Amino acid sequence: MTSGQYEGPHPFEIELKTLVSEQLLEFFDTAFNGVWIWDMQDDGDAWVTNAFIETFGYSVSEVPQGTRFWKAICHPDDWHKAVDEAVAAHKNHTPYDVTVRFRHKRGHWVWTRAKGQVRCGEGDCRMFGVAIDVTEIMKMAQKLEEQNVRDPLTNLLNRRGLETAIQKAIAHSDRSEGATKTYAAFIDLDNFKEVNSQHGHAVGDEVLEQTALRMRGALRITDECGRVGGDEFIAIVTCRNRREAEIVLGRLRAGVSRSFEFQDHTVDISCSAALVRLSREPERKCATLEEVIKAAAPLLLEGKSLGKNRLISPESIVPKGVASR
Repeated sequence: MTSGQYEGPHPFEIELKTLVSEQLLEFFDTAFNGVWIWDMQDDGDAWVTNAFIETFGYSVSEVPQGTRFWKAICHPDDWHKAVDEAVAAHKNHTPYDVTVRFRHKRGHWVWTRAKGQVRCGEGDCRMFGVAIDVTEIMKMAQKLEEQNVRDPLTNLLNRRGLETAIQKAIAHSDRSEGATKTYAAFIDLDNFKEVNSQHGHAVGDEVLEQTALRMRGALRITDECGRVGGDEFIAIVTCRNRREAEIVLGRLRAGVSRSFEFQDHTVDISCSAALVRLSREPERKCATLEEVIKAAAPLLLEGKSLGKNRLISPESIVPKGVASR
């Protein structure tokens, strides 16, 4: 067992051995991915077994005992969750059970489930527990979740995925305190019905797949895109202002509105889009997928009545062939 800055065994190691036998402690390290003790006092000490350290690719000599190292390699979104769960376990006399990510020495994340119990004595409290590497389980769960929020044809977000993306985008914009604004564009392919009637649904599906690739290529890594159904899509962009959003959507329209070359024919496609601001403000509430479609659909019809391949919003209309203002 590691002892860190102590000469001989760490005091927590001695304490643990008074609770369980050496053989049982060895079993825990074999059956799980290590054993740990956490002092519940502010900035309290911590101790882990060698097996715990080796789970993350480190040698025992590389890792000092205590909380500082583990806080440093814990995912920033997870450390406070672990602390809050520990406080709740102490306060409510309930088991400690939390799953967090630690960065492996090689750089990838290791999902770790820590389970334990709080034991309080005179003037102090300790939490004892075991750790389990659940990375493969979490990867499988994430893969299943991805399947639940992706359109099977285009691999873009489906309606469920778009709903979540809208909420995340609005929350991000709210946290920026006005530095960024979030917009959604309701996008419809022009003359797509003619593609299906003239070339068949197999070609139509291929056009939709290629359109999705072009949309993803035109958007930034911070943007999202999904398929509502048929040839209708939603793009979610977070920008400093509407003009910047129009530029992003102008680039998307230009990327989509090019010919599709097939083995024996060419299909010309363009798209029209209606841009609306996402907001939870009561006077202009547009904070769900249903509200986005309700606000944008009439604008899209207005835009198509003026001519196809346009971007239209309540504040501006971008005519065909004219760059965004």
